[in-house]
Amino acid sequence: MNIFLNNLNKEMIITKSFSPDFLEIKEKDLTMDSLVKIDSRVYITNGYLIIDLTAKTEYKMHCSICNKLTSQPLEAKILLNIPTKKIDNSIYSYKNDLRNALLLNIPNFVECEKNCPNRKHIKKFLKKEEKASYPFKILKKGGKNGST
Repeated sequence: MNIFLNNLNKEMIITKSFSPDFLEIKEKDLTMDSLVKIDSRVYITNGYLIIDLTAKTEYKMHCSICNKLTSQPLEAKILLNIPTKKIDNSIYSYKNDLRNALLLNIPNFVECEKNCPNRKHIKKFLKKEEKASYPFKILKKGGKNGST
């Protein structure tokens, strides 16, 4: 997961797959077995290394309703602007940036099938939604009354 600035003369397209081991996940309720696939554009402009990267993989968590282990897609988009002066030895590793972006995009809770079929069994225990109040909906745009 390194970019060598010495070999970067023009825009470079990088398409790779990595084992999810670099994510170092040590959670009992979260696993990642699928490869992490990245598509990226890398180039240097005006003294900055630009990395425009999209990463896709899947994670597994237990459904918050029925506790069934469910697999969910995960996608992270990253745009990095790194001053080339701050890059040691002309080698930049985006491993930590990729790891952080992926882990920050994992939600705290998931439901199987996007809407767990067992939700109907617990519905009576959930808080009822209150009707929203829109106090300014009577105002009209423009005109004397309610002009903005």
